[in-house]
Amino acid sequence: MRRLWVIPIAFAVATVAARIALHLAHATPPSDPTQPLVVVTAWHALGALLLGLVVAAVGVAAIPYVAVLRSTSAPRLARTLGLCVLALAAVLLFPAIFSSDVYAYAAYGEATRIGLDAYAPIANGHGDPLLIGALRQWGGVLPLCVYGPAFVRFAQALVTLSAPFGTLAQLDVFRIASSTALPICAALLYAALRGAPTEERLRGAFSLALNPVALWTCAEGHNDALAVLALLAAIALVRRGVPFFGAFLAAAAALFKIPCAVVAAAIAVDATLARRSAFRVWIGLGAGSLFAAAFLAPWFHASFGMLSHGIYEPQASLQGLLFFAPWLAIAIALAVVAYGAFMLARGDRAGWCGIALGGWLLLPSPYPWYGLWLVPIARLAPKSRAAAILIGLSLTAIVRYVPDAVATPNVVAAAAIAAVALSPLLLSLRRPWLPIS
Repeated sequence: MRRLWVIPIAFAVATVAARIALHLAHATPPSDPTQPLVVVTAWHALGALLLGLVVAAVGVAAIPYVAVLRSTSAPRLARTLGLCVLALAAVLLFPAIFSSDVYAYAAYGEATRIGLDAYAPIANGHGDPLLIGALRQWGGVLPLCVYGPAFVRFAQALVTLSAPFGTLAQLDVFRIASSTALPICAALLYAALRGAPTEERLRGAFSLALNPVALWTCAEGHNDALAVLALLAAIALVRRGVPFFGAFLAAAAALFKIPCAVVAAAIAVDATLARRSAFRVWIGLGAGSLFAAAFLAPWFHASFGMLSHGIYEPQASLQGLLFFAPWLAIAIALAVVAYGAFMLARGDRAGWCGIALGGWLLLPSPYPWYGLWLVPIARLAPKSRAAAILIGLSLTAIVRYVPDAVATPNVVAAAAIAAVALSPLLLSLRRPWLPIS
């Protein structure tokens, strides 16, 4: 267990090295140095160096992380959460990030705060420093908001509270919120695993709190951590004898992020298969869905005709690997989903891991923060081969940053990146290297 200190130390070393590298770099980084929060975008050699430091930290931290998941014991919950906080502090001090999402989050909240429609196209800064900075970061036009009204209001509250402290504070407050959510998610996962052996519950909390890529992406400020927090709270309520309100919360979480509705439906299906308070869960799901729909309907009506997004080349995905036959990649992914459903029908809970794996393979560009959703799902069947693959994918997803941080790769390089990202699939070709727990 003493080796677990390697996780926060690895990120602290990467942070110090990155700051030294930027200090020694005589050339101006290839991005606007006036931006309050630096995002590495196509920095070529310098971007490769900074991302390499992060990948190295993730690789070093993954050694004790995987070792604990393979062992028969796990650290106490307080120790896990304490190490999580230390590692997050180290990551938050890293001098740059690799995603512009936090600029978009803050811009949606700021637009709402000054009386603009966050769901309408925004291409004018209106003299607002935060909006101007976000537009500069996103190339002049913000992406259309695809988050629910609950998140927009949450973003509005954050930028309003932090406005007196400046634009950087308005961006960093999202990073702090997501970082705060991660240890809470771990504690909620421990609570949601009620009925399982104590060591398994502790490993579940550990698997989420100290997943190296989860640490990085939460410190970047992605709202997935907040969505997962709501869903884990809902599952904990269902598992602890409050099924109606748990299912209601899960369905209502779609007001924060739309994919939560899929997880809410899965919670109801799982309760039915387990024959555990299924009726009350379905009633709660229905009530929560109606509640969410009442607020989402105006957004759908106003935004349906404007839902146009940039088309991205598949990166770090099965479609990126099989670039010569994307239809084959989609067919394989759907087959994996179908097999997972077949496993569920046979009463094997590893089917949920199979469905999640198929869903991951369907994504043309699975960003690292999406892996945050995979880790709790892996705890549904922690000793299964599919669970080991999900954990592996959550770690190798870090290579998705390469096209953004360095430069858009050619076809051969993109296929190589995809092969690395999908390397955990090799676990399916033979018996698992060791049980994941």
